[in-house]
Amino acid sequence: MSANATIDRPDVEAYLAAVRDELADLSPDERDDLLADVEASILESAEESDAPIAARLGPPEEFVAELRTAAGLGGAPRGRKLRRPSLGKLWRNPRTAAAVRVFRELAPIWWVARAYVVVAIVAWLNGEGRDIYPQEVYDLGPPHFGAVLLVLAVVASIGVGLWQRHRRAGRLGKPLVAANLALALLAVPLYSNAHEWLTNRPIAFSPEEPVVQAGLANDGVPVENVYPYSRDGRLLLDVLLFDQNGTPLYVRPGTGPALDPERRILHARDGAEVFNSYPIRYYEPGTHRVSRPYASPVVDWSPIATPPLPVKEKPPTK
Repeated sequence: MSANATIDRPDVEAYLAAVRDELADLSPDERDDLLADVEASILESAEESDAPIAARLGPPEEFVAELRTAAGLGGAPRGRKLRRPSLGKLWRNPRTAAAVRVFRELAPIWWVARAYVVVAIVAWLNGEGRDIYPQEVYDLGPPHFGAVLLVLAVVASIGVGLWQRHRRAGRLGKPLVAANLALALLAVPLYSNAHEWLTNRPIAFSPEEPVVQAGLANDGVPVENVYPYSRDGRLLLDVLLFDQNGTPLYVRPGTGPALDPERRILHARDGAEVFNSYPIRYYEPGTHRVSRPYASPVVDWSPIATPPLPVKEKPPTK
């Protein structure tokens, strides 16, 4: 097993971190050479049993002391414990190791996000410091240049992330960490701009709800009356209109004596009121007389040349 191998055990990761911390006084190259085989041995020992690794190998301090003796390095320099960073214990905590493992699993998301941040910075510099929205990133430079640049940045960012994951960064470790922190801070205002852009931009392909017009309408304008004419230009009275389903057609549904007391309403033999008769006529106030039954608007009528259809005596009945 190689020294770069990992195992899904928080206590093992914390133990390895503690061992490396105990050797912090050595130079990086000297420490890496010393741990090249030791870390692999610790991982193999952890795979042999589920028992805590410290119970099998002893505390990290004692393990490193024996390692120093075997390598002829002697004990740790005096005062090194006092110079150890206070975050050492926190880093060796199993919960911290578990959290670090979760962040490593989520790292690919950040690789893609930081690529967008880098391209957004380029768009910001190109835009003379104005707010940067996703549309400005896409429209950067010539047509489709922003999209191509973003794809290349994502590929490069993923490549750097994989390189960091499988190799020790060495001297580049701290600069890379600093660069990631800076990009993470810049991602905050960019996220705010993206959220504002997504919230305020108009939604595409959102047809308006159709307005349902009660009764008959012509191009959205309510029809107040209907004037049927015969083929020879005579105004027809008391014509009953129905739709394709045999349903009566009303220009103003819900009208009746209570709402329209002057309207002339036809009555069927069974006494039912008929409201789909046209043209609608009105009585003179206080009477049951229509003074102008043939009144109508001026119409553009032309004589009909098409031969008439045969007349049926009675309409179909139920």
